[in-house]
Amino acid sequence: MELLFVGLYSLAIALAASALAKPREMVGPAFIPAIGTASGLAFWAIATWLLKVPAFSWLSYDRGVIWVLLVFVVAAVSVSLALTLPRKRKAEDDELLDRLSHAGASVL
Repeated sequence: MELLFVGLYSLAIALAASALAKPREMVGPAFIPAIGTASGLAFWAIATWLLKVPAFSWLSYDRGVIWVLLVFVVAAVSVSLALTLPRKRKAEDDELLDRLSHAGASVL
């Protein structure tokens, strides 16, 4: 049941990060929420397996630490993607346009 809540919380956080950063001109509207949700679910799976190790007993579900870490992980992944991906894609698109516009004569 927790996995359902993790997915919903991760999706909500990633949607909020995508809405705040507004990376829509270079990135699809579902890309950042999908990656944010997947990172939240992956974090939860890893944290669940770490609960088997006695040193990570502080990650138990009844404590708030695992939920706070989930929020931080999803927010960090989503915001960093929303801020860096559009700039990187714009720079690569400009570089490709520059290379293609200075190409030599066609060989046809």
